[in-house]
Amino acid sequence: MFVEQRAFMPPSQKYPLHYYLGPEHFEVQFVHTSTHNVIPYIYLHAPIPTNLTIIFSHGNSTNLGQMMPLLLYYRQTLEVNIVSYDYTGYGHSHTDVPSEKNAFADILAVIKRVHQQHKIAYTDMVLFGKSLGSGPTSYAASKFPVKGVILESAFLSCLDIVFHKAVKEVLHSFNVFPNYRFIPLIKCPLLLIHGTEDCIVPVQHAHDLAKLSKTETITYYPKADHNNILIAEPVAYIETLQTFLEKPNK
Repeated sequence: MFVEQRAFMPPSQKYPLHYYLGPEHFEVQFVHTSTHNVIPYIYLHAPIPTNLTIIFSHGNSTNLGQMMPLLLYYRQTLEVNIVSYDYTGYGHSHTDVPSEKNAFADILAVIKRVHQQHKIAYTDMVLFGKSLGSGPTSYAASKFPVKGVILESAFLSCLDIVFHKAVKEVLHSFNVFPNYRFIPLIKCPLLLIHGTEDCIVPVQHAHDLAKLSKTETITYYPKADHNNILIAEPVAYIETLQTFLEKPNK
């Protein structure tokens, strides 16, 4: 329980439920999860019609509203649909507190909503998880036949961030977001993005995750820290994402 409590740090700020980009209007919507929670999500349709859709799971200490500038940037530069959401306990979610169980239910609910209501095939979805978001993303990617998975600043597990291997083995029953268990189950291409100067989640986590992958794995390790990868190499970063997104389905 104490590991789970430290894993989540939701900000208290709320955010608008409507966003306007010139003549375009985007509205935050809500979806019910299997754990009986209600979470917000937003569907940003691409500037040019396409079925290719990124489902973005944000990092810790932020929320959907704070991520909107980045989401709109992805939408414009990558020319894809962007879907993002808040975890239970974050932003405008209605009920309960953050937990691994709730986070897993959150992303599954969003994926199913995008498939059923927005008519996007699983094979047209790319799951993108940043830092904390790598947990629900890796889990969901092991469950659905998606087109691809992008993990940025991802970790092996929450315990692996702060404890030595021997301590982790003792506390394994308290561990949350064990990405090392889910990565070998993913059957689609995987892109790992990680800053070599990351002091929060060392780049060795990305190296170890790449070794666990049983599918085509692409790595991009710029000289950057945990939160400034896009800023450090904006052109190379976007080109890496574009190349990955253009890969044909297998």
